[in-house]
Amino acid sequence: MTSLRNGSRGILASLALVLAFTGTASAQDAKPAADWSKKLTFSSPDGKFTLTLGNRVQARFEHQDFDLDSAADIERFRARRVKTSMEGVAFGDVKYKIQANWVGSPILEDAYFQYARHPLAQLWVGRGKAFFGRQELTSSGKQQFVDRSLFSGRFHPGRDTGVALVGELPSKVFEYQVGVYNGSGIASNSNDNDDFMTTARAVWHPFGMIALEESALDYPSRPKLAIGVAAYQNETGTGASAQDDSRLAAELAFKYLGLNAVAEYVTEDRETPTSQVDTDGYLVQLGYLFPSKKFEVAGRYALVSPDTPTDRDQTETGVAFSWYISKHDYKLQADYRTVEDLAQSVTSANREYDEARLQLQLAF
Repeated sequence: MTSLRNGSRGILASLALVLAFTGTASAQDAKPAADWSKKLTFSSPDGKFTLTLGNRVQARFEHQDFDLDSAADIERFRARRVKTSMEGVAFGDVKYKIQANWVGSPILEDAYFQYARHPLAQLWVGRGKAFFGRQELTSSGKQQFVDRSLFSGRFHPGRDTGVALVGELPSKVFEYQVGVYNGSGIASNSNDNDDFMTTARAVWHPFGMIALEESALDYPSRPKLAIGVAAYQNETGTGASAQDDSRLAAELAFKYLGLNAVAEYVTEDRETPTSQVDTDGYLVQLGYLFPSKKFEVAGRYALVSPDTPTDRDQTETGVAFSWYISKHDYKLQADYRTVEDLAQSVTSANREYDEARLQLQLAF
């Protein structure tokens, strides 16, 4: 809650600055620049300061059917995500984003700025997603399925606080990100030891950049391809609870007309004072957007496989359907998946279950 209070003060201070600035602009110009063709956006007369206010709501119905006879099935409505964001440009070359999620215990998810004057070398500082894992880096609002895969949940670190150097070639055929973070996750604003989490990612786009967005709503008339590699290292805890994770990853994305695909592979070496376990995993997701650009069907298979004497694999198999009323901003999605998690005990309801989900998303 301390992070939220600090974040709230930052949001209020930013709003006060914007209002003061727009008030000054109004004195110089009777019609200050403001637009709500998609999201509410303010901009200074010279364009060096912009502010876009955004909101996103995901309302969902879920049904879980457990294979365990003693477990009761679950049916529920839930607000999966309710987010408010402010992002834009300050001083002409500083990008920024502040985002809060109001579901459950409200939390400040993003609060960072990026000095973008030199495209090939941009300084990123603050809290946000660590640069590792394509599906994790892709916004939850731009997914083909109702939510990310179990593969992403197992291997991708998510949000953290730190500093990074990011860049891309002017031709946008190559991008990279190198980051150093606390390694304690979004719930903590400190480091739990004297080591930092590090990530590195590089992606080649030989036929034009593929944005971090699932589906093929741009319906490219020429094939697009992204091939990337990434590395991750993080040591958490101390003494007997110390854990050192090292991961190498490969990613691929492809689009041509309505056909689209993403794939990821990760290999991990996890060391503790008493054990060492190697784990591999992969995700394959294939979709087809019909020529109307409104309806899409997609399939997914994900696997997490630790190298242990006993079979402890986790698998996910699913199919999804999407109706894009206004691209990703206004869409209705349904998916059905089967999850087998042998890492759970035989008495756990989550060991094997089927799940059906229906979600409406509105972003404005």
